[in-house]
Amino acid sequence: MLIFFVKINSKHEPNEDLKHKSIRKANCSCPIDNNLPIIVIDTKGQKIVANQDYVETTINDRFMQLHDKSPKYSATLKLYEPIAGYTSICKEATPTLETDILINVRGQSSLLNPKKQYTISFRDENGEENHLEILGLPKHDKWVLNGSYGDRSLIRNYLAYKMAGQVMEYAPRTRFVEVYLNDNSSEEISYEDHYLGVYILTEKIERSQDRVNIKKNDNKYNDISFIIARDKIKVGDPILKTHWSQLEDDYIIDEYGKVRMRTVITVSYPGPSSLTPDFEKRITDYLNDFEYVLKSNYFNDRRKGYRKYIDVDSFVNFAMINEIFKNLDGGDVSTYFYKDIGGLMKAGPVWDFDLTLGNTAYEDANEPTGFRMINTLWFDRLFQDKYFADRYRKALYPYYRKTIWTTENINKMIDEAVEELGPAINRNIDRWYIDYTIEDYFKEIDDIKEFLEKRLTWMDENIHLVKRILENPAK
Repeated sequence: MLIFFVKINSKHEPNEDLKHKSIRKANCSCPIDNNLPIIVIDTKGQKIVANQDYVETTINDRFMQLHDKSPKYSATLKLYEPIAGYTSICKEATPTLETDILINVRGQSSLLNPKKQYTISFRDENGEENHLEILGLPKHDKWVLNGSYGDRSLIRNYLAYKMAGQVMEYAPRTRFVEVYLNDNSSEEISYEDHYLGVYILTEKIERSQDRVNIKKNDNKYNDISFIIARDKIKVGDPILKTHWSQLEDDYIIDEYGKVRMRTVITVSYPGPSSLTPDFEKRITDYLNDFEYVLKSNYFNDRRKGYRKYIDVDSFVNFAMINEIFKNLDGGDVSTYFYKDIGGLMKAGPVWDFDLTLGNTAYEDANEPTGFRMINTLWFDRLFQDKYFADRYRKALYPYYRKTIWTTENINKMIDEAVEELGPAINRNIDRWYIDYTIEDYFKEIDDIKEFLEKRLTWMDENIHLVKRILENPAK
């Protein structure tokens, strides 16, 4: 039971202690007893804007208009952490971390949201990468501030990444924070002018010992490391033109009857500056070999088939996480894969779960029934193999449900997240949502629990069906 909230009669008659947690004291104009860590970003008067202009380009002989990149701004970041349960950012408070940063608005469809998402990169006094630990997360210079505007519960990404981290080699680690952005040259931080609400500080998907732990590419190796994504295209993304991707239809009709533009395979690592023609060819050749075998009539052969190219359990776990959350984008958008030198390709890390657990614009997608990952690229063929399907339905899923993913354990993770958010929930509601109350918030939490209970019960009863009928191979 969460004991720090009492009944609030209405949004228009709030309990001030709960609403802002005594947001002002003495002569201080800043909150001095927030419950979460606080990040304060100061741009020295620069107004951070999202670039919503379009750039015309051609991808796979297809004319497209893409959002141009948003500009990066130099700024400073200060982190304040709770002391005895409360966080102060007044002049007397001492930040536990202070660094220069580059910051820019991130996202594509989320650019239209009033609460923006940001990428931040730590910089030293010379403007170089500055790898720092933050809130107990391993050192790195690149981070994401996920605003989760479309997820009023604030916990969908947190829960998905936490569950994925229990079964996958790596999933992004997160911390709840509150963010203040001083972009109007004010000397003091004020709640009214600078508060941006609750964010999830998230590890950006990067090659690193503590993130996607793959070797750095070198010409001395005959093999290749990579991180790729099936995703929406962004300006400057290297696009892999595999043989099969160039034959795929530009548009598809999904299981909900919606016409959607098909996404393409982009390269995250090596980055644009280090993706040589030779490295790009090696990645493309690997994917071509995999896809040709996957389409063949011997695709399920233990030695000659697809298992020569992928880590099966990583693909099973990836499909399972997206299936449990009924991720509308899973397998099609924000879908990552990676490979180490000398290793097989693995699915993951997972990314972007805002549109999950009944939180979509499509009524049919909000039902806690039905399998959808079996209809996505690569997975549609993999689920035709009895070995792959049995690893899912007879081995891993039943084991997880009896151990780490019992309904009780999942509800405990949810309750822990809500308890950690605490009174910050109210502050985020007040900042961004006009006709949304604390009662609405807890109803949404209850709805998430109910969705997951129904979803998992349905999957328990129908897990034997998570296998596609073997179809004729491509000629």
